[in-house]
Amino acid sequence: MADHWMDADETADSLHITKATLYKLVKEGRVPARKINGKWRFTRSAIEELFVGCGENTERQK
Repeated sequence: MADHWMDADETADSLHITKATLYKLVKEGRVPARKINGKWRFTRSAIEELFVGCGENTERQK
């Protein structure tokens, strides 16, 4: 199955951040992206992977 590609507007909206913040995260290498025809594109699966385990209860600090 082909992955769904999103543009910067759609990706920023889905992450509830501004496009400026999204571009900063791309520059820092924290958000995977590809430049296609001069525009940044993001795959939905790669964005979703950023949040795997975020809701899980991890080790508690004592």
